[in-house]
This record gives sequence, C-alpha cells and structure tokens, in this order.
Amino acid sequence: MKTQKPLVGIGLVLFNHRGEIFTVREMNSKPQYSKKAGMISFPLETQEDFDDGDFGTVKRLIEEEMDIRFLAFIDSFIEEKTNFRIIPNRSDIITRYQFAFLNKKAPQNDIIIKDKEISFVGWLTPVELFFSNLVRVEVCPILEHLFKNHHNHLSD
Repeated sequence: MKTQKPLVGIGLVLFNHRGEIFTVREMNSKPQYSKKAGMISFPLETQEDFDDGDFGTVKRLIEEEMDIRFLAFIDSFIEEKTNFRIIPNRSDIITRYQFAFLNKKAPQNDIIIKDKEISFVGWLTPVELFFSNLVRVEVCPILEHLFKNHHNHLSD
C-alpha cells in the first residue's frame, strides 16, 4: 500500500526595518485547512512539486501573496526545518516556515498582491499579530517557535 505524501505548507514571517511583520487577511474560508474568511496571518502557501523545495515555495509566495518587488529588498532568508502538525484533525499536513528581513528601501504601503484570495492588512508588531482576534491556527505556534529558537537573529 502506497503512503500518501503529506501536504506541506510554508509560511514566511517577513519583518520590515521596524520589526513589524507583513500580514494578510484571508478572503475565503477553507474548512479543510481550518481557515476562515477574515483570519489574519503572515502569508502561507502550499508547496507544489514544481517549487523545487521550501525556498521555491517561498519565492512563489512572495510573487503571489506579497509583493514581487520584495525579492530585491531581502538580504537573506533564514530557513527553519521544524515540521509542525498544527492543523486540527489533519495529521497529513506539515507546516514549516522561513523568516527574512526587508531593508529600509523596500515598499511599505503601496503593496501589490496578485492573489485575490487574500488582502494586505498591514505591518503588525509580533505582539499585535499574536494577540489579534482572528489569527490562523499556524500563527501563534510559529511565532512562539521563532522567538524561542531564533532570538539571536531577531536581536541584530
């Protein structure tokens, strides 16, 4: 019997030069992923075979769910390989994340997003995002992990 390949979701926690996180709002509900219209999060994208790994998914995520211009203003990406299983009743879904920092020259407010299933919320502090009323289920565990395990990158 062939085991089914897990679905992999990749998130990008993108910080601006003030330490705020790029956030989006979900426009459509997808109950199979515990996602409701109106939820706020950092962008997350499902990995596709053609993505060529996590960074390929992140690059596509920036092009579709963020602003393609950001690619020119990110100095480096920090990859986290921890596999989170945080979608309720979906042990077949793995979530991973990367984080990165935009430099001061990056666009901040005139954001152009191609994906019509999300809208730009704004730049929220980690605390504002963590305590927002309607956050996606992935947000808090990933932010907790990020600040616990990568504080050396975040304090630079």
